[in-house]
Amino acid sequence: KEQVTMAPQNKEPEAEKNGPPKSVEPTKRASNSRERVGKRLKPSDDEDKGGQVNYDVEQNIREVQAILSTNAEIFDRCMRSRKEGVRGNGASTTFTRHSFDEVETYTVNSTARFVTSPQRSEKSFTTQPLSKLPAGLDDIFIFTHKAVPFSTYIDYESFFENSLILHEDVLGAFLAKLKDHLMVIQVCLGGIDAWIMEPMNNINYLEALFGGEMKLPPKSSSSPGTVCKCPSGRHSASTMCLDCGQSFESHLITCNSGELLCP
Repeated sequence: KEQVTMAPQNKEPEAEKNGPPKSVEPTKRASNSRERVGKRLKPSDDEDKGGQVNYDVEQNIREVQAILSTNAEIFDRCMRSRKEGVRGNGASTTFTRHSFDEVETYTVNSTARFVTSPQRSEKSFTTQPLSKLPAGLDDIFIFTHKAVPFSTYIDYESFFENSLILHEDVLGAFLAKLKDHLMVIQVCLGGIDAWIMEPMNNINYLEALFGGEMKLPPKSSSSPGTVCKCPSGRHSASTMCLDCGQSFESHLITCNSGELLCP
């Protein structure tokens, strides 16, 4: 009988049977990790506005830097009006402003006099975007806070610089999400800045009308014993003194001269 010899079948390579070589596993694991992070950072189809999200790394770096610079300018202006002595978790911050809302007139020796005094007001604003990262940005690496007295707020300049160590597979999506959050912060700071600057229309009008500079009270009180220069009897007890920033009813009267002293 004719003998048929069967060719031996090729055995599956040992590497294919048992998975990739051990030396490839760390690289594959890093790739898988980047893929998972990228999926968390990128918006879902319904959140992606027609696929208009830009993941270009270089362009996002330039845009983030520009937004950070603008935010820093607005932040500095706003924090000059932050209420002193108030600390919290950064979710809400109270700001103060002074405005000239009323002008009183009286006559002395047939001469008309005009008197106006600053009115102090306060308002609390939600500042949570400055102190809390959105989901997706909050668990990639540790962030730091600004120096005292603004230690309740995240140092976004440092956060951005640290993010540049990320692999480009992730960095584009990370910067796109960070840029969106920084724009939320800009809107938040813009609302505060607009409220603080609102009285400037009245101040500019009065300065142009009377040709002088409106004097605002200091941010903190003067030292005890400073003589109040406002004319006695010209203002009500609740009117604010321009030297110390407190009301006249809090002033001290000396025994020998009867002068009003700032507390």
